Amino acid sequence: MFISWSNNPIRRFLHWGPMTAIGPSYLQLKWKPKQDADVQYLQFCHVCDGYKAPRSHHCRKCNRCVIKMDHHCPWINNCVGWANHGYFTAFLAFAVLGCLHATAILAASLYVGLYRDWYIYYGHYSKVNVKLTIWSLVLCVFNIGLAIGVVITVGALLVYQLRAILNNRTAIEDWILEKARFRKERINETFTYPYDLGKWNNMKQVINISCTSAGNGIEWPVVEGCDQYTLTREQLAQKEEKRARTRTYTIHRPATGSWVPIFSQGFKVCLSPPLTDEPRIKLAVGDVVRVTRWRKYLLIFIMAMLRNATLLAVFITVLAAGLGDSSNANSSYRLPKSISPEHYNLRVYTHLGDERGFIFHGDVAIRFVCLEDTDKVVLHSKNLTLLEQRITVRKIEPEQRQNRSQQIDIKSVEYVAEHDYAVFRVSTPLTKGETYEISIPFESNLSTGLIGYYRSSYIDKKTKQKTWLAVTQFEPTYARQAFPCFDEPEMKATFDISLAHHERYVALSNMPVNRSVPLADMPGWVMDEFSTTVPMSTYLVAYTVNDFEYREAKATEPGDVVFKIWARRDAIDQVDYARDIGPRVTRFYEDYFHQKFPLPKIDMIAIPDFASGAMENWGLITYRETALLYHPNISTTSNKHRVASVIAHELAHQWFGNLVTMRWWTDLWLNEGFATYVASLGVDYLHPEWYSLEEESISNTLDIFKFDALLSSHPISVEIGHPNQISQIFDAISYEKGSIVIRMMHLFLSEETFRDGVSRYLQRHAYGNAEQDNLWAALTEEAHANGVLPDFINVKKVMDSWTLQTGYPIITVTRNYGANSAEVTQERFVSSEVPKDQNVTDYCWWIPLTYTTAKLLDFNDTLPKGWMECGGASANEKQTKVLDDLPDPEHWVIFNIQLAGLYKVRYDKSNYRLIIAQLNGPNYRDIGLLNRAQLIDDAMDLAWTGQQNYGIAFAMINYLRQEMEYIPWKSALTNLNSLNRILKRTPLYDIFKSYVQYILEPIYEQLDVFNMTRKSTDRLDGIKQLTLIASWACRFEVGDCVNRSVALFARWMNESNPDVNNPVPIDLRPVVYCNAIRLGNDAQWYFLWQRYLQSNVGAEKIMIIGSLACTRQLALVERFLQWSLNSTSGVRKQDATILFSSVSRNDVGFNAAKNFFLTRADEIYDFLSPDTSRLSRYIKPLAEQMFSSEEVRELNDLIQKKATIFEKANQGVKQALEMAQTNNKWTQINFAKMERLLPQLATRSAPNTLAELIDDF
Repeated sequence: MFISWSNNPIRRFLHWGPMTAIGPSYLQLKWKPKQDADVQYLQFCHVCDGYKAPRSHHCRKCNRCVIKMDHHCPWINNCVGWANHGYFTAFLAFAVLGCLHATAILAASLYVGLYRDWYIYYGHYSKVNVKLTIWSLVLCVFNIGLAIGVVITVGALLVYQLRAILNNRTAIEDWILEKARFRKERINETFTYPYDLGKWNNMKQVINISCTSAGNGIEWPVVEGCDQYTLTREQLAQKEEKRARTRTYTIHRPATGSWVPIFSQGFKVCLSPPLTDEPRIKLAVGDVVRVTRWRKYLLIFIMAMLRNATLLAVFITVLAAGLGDSSNANSSYRLPKSISPEHYNLRVYTHLGDERGFIFHGDVAIRFVCLEDTDKVVLHSKNLTLLEQRITVRKIEPEQRQNRSQQIDIKSVEYVAEHDYAVFRVSTPLTKGETYEISIPFESNLSTGLIGYYRSSYIDKKTKQKTWLAVTQFEPTYARQAFPCFDEPEMKATFDISLAHHERYVALSNMPVNRSVPLADMPGWVMDEFSTTVPMSTYLVAYTVNDFEYREAKATEPGDVVFKIWARRDAIDQVDYARDIGPRVTRFYEDYFHQKFPLPKIDMIAIPDFASGAMENWGLITYRETALLYHPNISTTSNKHRVASVIAHELAHQWFGNLVTMRWWTDLWLNEGFATYVASLGVDYLHPEWYSLEEESISNTLDIFKFDALLSSHPISVEIGHPNQISQIFDAISYEKGSIVIRMMHLFLSEETFRDGVSRYLQRHAYGNAEQDNLWAALTEEAHANGVLPDFINVKKVMDSWTLQTGYPIITVTRNYGANSAEVTQERFVSSEVPKDQNVTDYCWWIPLTYTTAKLLDFNDTLPKGWMECGGASANEKQTKVLDDLPDPEHWVIFNIQLAGLYKVRYDKSNYRLIIAQLNGPNYRDIGLLNRAQLIDDAMDLAWTGQQNYGIAFAMINYLRQEMEYIPWKSALTNLNSLNRILKRTPLYDIFKSYVQYILEPIYEQLDVFNMTRKSTDRLDGIKQLTLIASWACRFEVGDCVNRSVALFARWMNESNPDVNNPVPIDLRPVVYCNAIRLGNDAQWYFLWQRYLQSNVGAEKIMIIGSLACTRQLALVERFLQWSLNSTSGVRKQDATILFSSVSRNDVGFNAAKNFFLTRADEIYDFLSPDTSRLSRYIKPLAEQMFSSEEVRELNDLIQKKATIFEKANQGVKQALEMAQTNNKWTQINFAKMERLLPQLATRSAPNTLAELIDDF
C-alpha cells in the first residue's frame, strides 16, 4: 500500500527522484557577492573557498555549501534545501497518506480474517475473502504496527516541515532565531526575522503544483526594515560571542566515543545529545577540550526527528527533552519565570537567649504577579521550618486590591533540597496577568554560622557579661535562610519590614523606623515598623537587633542624608573617622554619578563577628570592626586607609549594585570591580595628601599579574552553573582585575566620557537590573559622541576581550633600529607549564597602546597612540602592529604608560640595555614612577617563567640602591618575596640573604627608620614605604633593625601600664612586635597575648595575631593553631584563617601548619561550615611555599582524598595546587641558574658589568 501511494513510477518520478537526483542545490564554489563590500556581512567557508550566501550553510556530509539548507536527511542520502524542499514535503505527505490507507485496509482484512468463521456460520460467503494462517496473521499485525509507526513519526516530521514552511524558517534558522531573541532580550531589544512574509506568501515560496521553489536561492524577499544581510549579521554576532565565551576544560573521565555508550557512560549520557547520527568524541583522561556555551532547551526532539523515523527514537528524544527542560521547577537551579514578586510584608520576632533560647520566627506575605499560567508557586527556603497548615494563597482583585481577595487552596507542599526550593501546588491554576499573595509563617534557629540571620556576641567591659546581638548577611544566596523569598537578584520588590524584640534592644533595617508599638501579648516587647523600601533584590535586605550606640554626622547642606555610625558602647569612641568621611564621600558620588542617593538615611554598623569585610545592604551597611572603626592613638595609617577604602567601596555600591543590580551573578564583577575602582577615586578625594591612587593601582595590578597568569584562573565575567559556585568568584579577579580593566577603560575613554557614560547607564537602569553590555552601550554612545573612539571601535568590542577571556596578554616589542620602527605582537602570558595538548594561543585582546621614548619623556599621556586589534577570518585572530617614527638606536622606548593597560611588555635586548643604563644612571627619574615599577615586575615575571634571563631583571633591580620612592620598591620586593618563599628552605638562602642586604642597606640608612625625631609625613606611600623597608630590613638583619625592635619591645614590657602606655611608634608596631616575638621566648609571647585579650580595637587584635604567629617555638605555634579552632580561646571564628595563614608563612610555622591542615582537614571543614568556601584560604598560603615534588604530591593526594570537603572551594583549591606546581617547575628551570647568578649580584653594579648580566645570565 505504501508503494501504491508513493513509489509507483509516476509518484517516484515526481517526488523521490527529484528529491534525491536534483538535490537541494549547492552554492557554486568560490562564490562571493556582487558587491565586494558585502563580504563583511558573510561567513567564509574554507572548504568551498567562498562566502556563504544568505540562508546557505555548509554540510559536512555533502561537503558543500547548501542553498537554504534545512537538514541532511540520511534516508535520501542528501540534504533538504532550496531546490528539493517542495519534493521532500510532498514525499512526506504521500508517505503518511499511503500508510494511513494501508492501515485501514490491513485492519479491515485482519478483522475479516479473525471473524471468518462467524461470516461462514451466518452465510455471508461473499465476505469470506481473507484466510489467515499463523504467518499471515503475524505479518499483518507487524505491518499494521509498522504503518502506524510511520504515520506517527513521519507525520510528526511532516507537521514540523509544514510549520517551518508557513514560518519561512529552516531548522537551522529556527536555532539562529532562538539565539537572536535570547541575545536581544538581555539588552531590551527585539530581533525581526527578515523572511516572514505572512503565512500565505511563505507557503508559496515552497509549495506549488510543480514543487519547485521560488526565486534563485541567493536573493530573497524580506520584510520592511530588513535587508539581505539582516540574518547573516546576526549570525556573525553570535559567532563572535560564542568564540569569546569559549572555555577550556581538562578531561577527568574517559569517553569511549560509542554511539550508544550505555555500558561505558551510563543511561543518562546515552540519552544526552547527540541523539542522532552525529559522532560522539572519544576522549582520554588529560585531554583538553574547548567548549562553547549551550542551552539545555536545544530542540533535541526536532533535530532527532529530522534524522530518525522510528517510534523508539521519538520516545527517547521526547524523554530526553523532558529531562532537559529548563522550565522544570524541580530540576533547574533558577526559579521559574512564571511569577514576579512585587512586594514583601515581613515580620520577624527575635529571641536572644531568653526563655525560648536563640530563635527567630515570623511570617512573610509576598504579593506577586503571575506572568504565565501555572499551578504552583516556587520560591526559596533553606533551614526554615514552614508552618504548612497556616500557609495561604489568595488572589487579589486589581480594582480593590486591599479589600477583596479570593482564597486558593494549597494541594501540597514539596521541598527540593538540592535547589533550596519550596514548591506550593495550588488547586486552582494561577492565571497570567493576575495578582496573588502567598503568606508563609516560618521559624528557625539563630546560628553562629555568620550567614543568613545569625547571632554574634561581645564582652561588655562594664558588666563583664557576654552580650548577644542578631544580624543578617544575605549575599549572595542567604536571604532564603532568614525568610521564604524569591532569592535571585533580578527578582526585585519593595519591602515592609517589622521587627519584634525585647525593649532593651534597638532594631535597624534598610529604612527608617515609622513607629514602635508595644506588643500586648508579649510584655516588655515592642514591634518596630519600618518605612517601605525602594525596589531591591533580596540579598540587599538587612536588619539587626542589638544594644549598640550611635553617633550621627552633622548635616552640612539641606537635604543631606542622615548618617549614623553604630558600634558596641565600648567602641563608640572609634566611629568619629567614619562619621566624618561617610557623608563626604557620599556627596562626592552624588556629584560624580549625577544621581542623588535615593534613601533618607544610611546606617553603618560594626559587627563583632562578620565573615567578609563589609556588606553594602541598602541603607544599612554592615562592617567587620576592622573595616569601620579607627582609633587615632592605636590604629596604624594602613588601618586608616583600609577603613577609608572599605567605606568608599560600600558606599559606591549604593549606586553600582543597589540602584542598578546585575541580572545574575555572572556580572558580579561589575558590582565589585566598579566599586573597587571608584572607591580609589573616593579615597583620593577624601585624602589627596595621601597620593593613594597610584599606590592602589600598582598594588592591584601586581596582585593580578601573579594570580591571573595561572591556567586555573577564570574570566572576569564567569558563567555560574549553580548558586553554590557564587561565593568562589568573590575573589581577586572580580575585585582587583575588575577594577584594573575599568581603570584602563577610564583612561582610554577620558574623564568626561567615562563619567557621562556611567551617569547615562545609571539613569537608564535605575531600580532595575542590567548586564555588562548595557554599560558598554552607554559608554559607546558617549565615546562616539565625543569622538574619543573611532567609529569602527566600540566599548563592547574592546571590553569583551578583557572580561570574557581568562588571563591577560604580554606584548613583544621588536624594534627595527635601521627603519626606526617596531613590530608589536601579543600572546597570553601564562606562568604555569602549559600541557602539550592545551592551546593557550587562541586568545586576542584589543589593547590600547601607549608609549613614550627617551626623547619625549612623556609619562603622563595615557590616551592610546594606537590599538592592537582582533579580527579577520576569526574574531580572535591576532594582528601584528607596526609602529613607525620611533627613535634612533641610541634612545629607548617604553610601552604601557602608567600601567594604563593590563598587559606586560617584553623588549628586545638592545632596548633593554638602553633602559637598564637609564635606570642605573643619575637620571633614573626620567622614567615615570609607575613604569619603573612595571619594568621590574615584567622582567621578574618573564624570568620566573623561563621566557627571559634573570640577568635582565637583576640588572634592573640593581638601580634600587638609589631609588627612594615606595612603588618601585613594592614591585621589587613583591617579586623577591616569591624567590624568598622557595629559597629560604634551600642551601642558597644565605647567598640570597646577602644580596637582599646589599640592595636594602642604602634606603634603610636613608630612611633612618627608628629615628623618633624624624619629621612625619602625610603621604600614605611614604608611611607604607617606611613599614615595608623596616619589615624587610629586620627579616634580613640589615643594620640595627633587629636590635632596635627588640629594645623597643622590652621597653614596652617594662611599662607599669602597658595597655595605656606604649613607646613603640604606631606604624612600626607590626614590625617591632613580630621581630621581638621571633627572637623571644614564652615571656614575650604571653605578654603580647595578654595585650590581645585586653585590646578593644579590632585592627590591633588582628595585628597582634599576625605578630604572635612569628614565634620560632614549635610548642607555641602548635598551641596557637589549636586555639584557632577553639571558640573559647579568644580568637574569633572570622579570624581563624588569618591566624593560620600568618603561621604558615613563618619559617618554623610552615611545617606545623601543613601537618595541622593535613591531619585536621575534616575538623576545619566542620568549624567553617556552612561557608566552607573559605577552605581555600588554608590551602593557598601553604601551596605558595611548596616547591618539592613530594610536597606537590602530598597536597594533590589530600585534595583527591578529601574531594567532598573541597566541593565549595574547588576553584581556589585548583589555583593553590597550580601555585605549588609552578613553584616546582621554577626549581627545575631556575635553581641551577640561581646557584651561578646569586654569588655575582652584589658586585655587578658598574655599567659594563651590568651589561654582562643581560648576556651571561
